[in-house]
Amino acid sequence: MKVKIILGTAREGRKSERVAGYLVKKAEEPGWEAEMIDVRATLSLHAPLENNARDGEVQG
Repeated sequence: MKVKIILGTAREGRKSERVAGYLVKKAEEPGWEAEMIDVRATLSLHAPLENNARDGEVQG
């Protein structure tokens, strides 16, 4: 069985990273294939928005 655990916050000081790691470990115990997907890694691939961008306007 394959399981994907999504870590859905990129905030500094997030507590969910520890919980997600625990879930990956527990999912692997019975032989499941577990993967953690971290939105922080995805967000770091994109350039930050300009400070002068208007609300709702995406630059990049």
